[in-house]
Amino acid sequence: MQPRKVRLFVATSLDGYIAGPDHDLSFLQTVERAGEDYGYSAYAGETDTVVIGRSTWEKVSSDGVTSPFNEKRVYVISSSGNPESGPVVFYSGNLTQLIRELKLSAGKDIQIEGGPQMIGELLNSRLLDTICISTIPVILGSGIPLFREGLHPLKLEFLQVKGFPSGLVQAEYKVIY
Repeated sequence: MQPRKVRLFVATSLDGYIAGPDHDLSFLQTVERAGEDYGYSAYAGETDTVVIGRSTWEKVSSDGVTSPFNEKRVYVISSSGNPESGPVVFYSGNLTQLIRELKLSAGKDIQIEGGPQMIGELLNSRLLDTICISTIPVILGSGIPLFREGLHPLKLEFLQVKGFPSGLVQAEYKVIY
């Protein structure tokens, strides 16, 4: 059995923010087009497990956007923990240990949904396999950055790039450790 891949599919502003101040995601609406999901459905179809940060989970669940996670095992990374609720597990243990265990278990790839702290820990622990970044043609000026300070230097292998009529540009990379 080959280890599962840990994959990040994320959108940022041109200046590298995944959200504006106060977790504002309204900039994503600037590229919304009927019938266009920028490859997210295909990506999500290749995963059966989602590891998501608590802040991200609270944002998407309060907006009623949890449908992409239906029929998947969901681990919400939370320092306070919570009881398991159906397919959603509030996990307060070590993120690196969880991902290592998931990579060795049977299943499809593992989908990462989180902010700079989670992404940074996975990169520094050498556990993130691919990164697909959709760049939205807007400059926010401030907000939540995709990457935090303190990352180990890494090389990326370019896999592909796609441009869309909305102005969104999507680049995919393999992380080289």
